[in-house]
Amino acid sequence: MEASNETEICSGGDFVIDFTDDAAASFWTRSENEILLVYIGVPLVVAIGVPGNLAFLFTLFRVKEMQTITNFYLANLAVSDLLYISLFAGYNTGAYFIAPDVANTFVVTSWLGCAVVTFSLDVLYFGSNLMVTLVAIERFYAICHPLKSRQSRSSGRALLLVTIFWAVAIGCSFAVVSRMSRYRTGCVMWPEDDGNSGTRPSTVNFCLPGEPWVTLCTQILYVGFWTIGMLVNSYMYYRIVRRLGLHTFATSADGGNQQAEKKKKVRRQVAKMLIISSIVYFLLQSPRVIILNVLGLIKAASGITIVQQGQVTILWPITVFLSLVNSAVNPIIYNTTNARYRAAILQAFGCSTCRGVDRQPSTTAATVSSRVAEQSESNPANPDQPNVE
Repeated sequence: MEASNETEICSGGDFVIDFTDDAAASFWTRSENEILLVYIGVPLVVAIGVPGNLAFLFTLFRVKEMQTITNFYLANLAVSDLLYISLFAGYNTGAYFIAPDVANTFVVTSWLGCAVVTFSLDVLYFGSNLMVTLVAIERFYAICHPLKSRQSRSSGRALLLVTIFWAVAIGCSFAVVSRMSRYRTGCVMWPEDDGNSGTRPSTVNFCLPGEPWVTLCTQILYVGFWTIGMLVNSYMYYRIVRRLGLHTFATSADGGNQQAEKKKKVRRQVAKMLIISSIVYFLLQSPRVIILNVLGLIKAASGITIVQQGQVTILWPITVFLSLVNSAVNPIIYNTTNARYRAAILQAFGCSTCRGVDRQPSTTAATVSSRVAEQSESNPANPDQPNVE
């Protein structure tokens, strides 16, 4: 609603938000889900995700046997998750307490602030997707093409791949940074009989979508990026499951040996852990992609509005909460699905002699297997050297 007397309300405002009008008030008022996200959802995710990801990174730093190429990629994923949780918590909480009654506000004072907020969150979103995919690719070559994997596995190559993937994430984020590039200030009209009107803000800031064609292009990129990542991960892990199943049958038929069985057991444990992590990632991200991106793409391409603005206000906090949960649960998945990771985190925090830990045979096996994997990576010329990772 454009203001004909906006100079009487506030200076420099672009439009008026009239809370004296019931229809306007219902449109601009924060939904109950948004308030729950601020007071319950975000604190819960921060309490779980920040210590969990920090503990995982600390474990990789302290326990030498855990410093493998796979865990190097998972460490990048943990850093991305940690930053995403922290930045979103700061942006969301700050915007709420500046204007607790007005929905969709931003903690910015210029178009540059809009760009910084959008870019910082998008680069972590794209980065986490790429790190999940990079882990799947690494596991695929290690299990389905072990000879090629031994010839190419090195810390330098891993660092190069991570650098390339982060560069792609940065490039994609720059491509969509203009999706929320319009900085606007709203002048708020509060009811005169409201006892709190004197303490509420007279102006609030927004970052709004840019040109329609920009919205269309960015939604295509979001949907395409997520879809490609899901398809690549599904294909890689399908091949991994088939390969491990065939190997298990062949080893049993040929008699096998104890060392080969231990190697395959560790491989299956790691593959199971990563498959569960990948499934959880795409399941928790899918509501956000469908509601915000797919339906947004349909609207941008055809002009058909499937979900009304009021429904988006209700659904948006749910999709964001699920995305935040996704960034918090990976360390939990690692420790609940893999005995090696449980033993490593106990060792990292000085509990290697805790009751019950020293009786776990998987701890010793995991340590030996990790060392064998490191020897395999450093000696790719010997194709008979087992590679458990």
